[in-house]
Amino acid sequence: KLTFTPFTLTGKIPAEINAADLPLNFTGLKDGDIIRVEIADTSSTTEDIFETDTVLNNRVIIKGSELATLAAGPLDMSFYADNNYPLDNPGKEGGVLNFFYKLKYQRATLKK
Repeated sequence: KLTFTPFTLTGKIPAEINAADLPLNFTGLKDGDIIRVEIADTSSTTEDIFETDTVLNNRVIIKGSELATLAAGPLDMSFYADNNYPLDNPGKEGGVLNFFYKLKYQRATLKK
């Protein structure tokens, strides 16, 4: 049965962060759910962060070692969840119904 529960970021990401572990708390997700995290800086000389994390206790942690690879300055952070639902009457090829849900992006400034 199709049920859709949007997820939300609990609390605010600080306006300024350091290159230390950054715990992010969510509601609307359960243990084992997968969330995609994208963090982009404004530098063309560094690789942005694109990762998938598994939710545990309504939380994912962005490692400080990953944040340290980004340039100091403004960061744009995006969080996505994919939900797949089996079909009651799929065609012979099979398939699933997929919902892709993205939170409004968040901003912070990375200090080093």
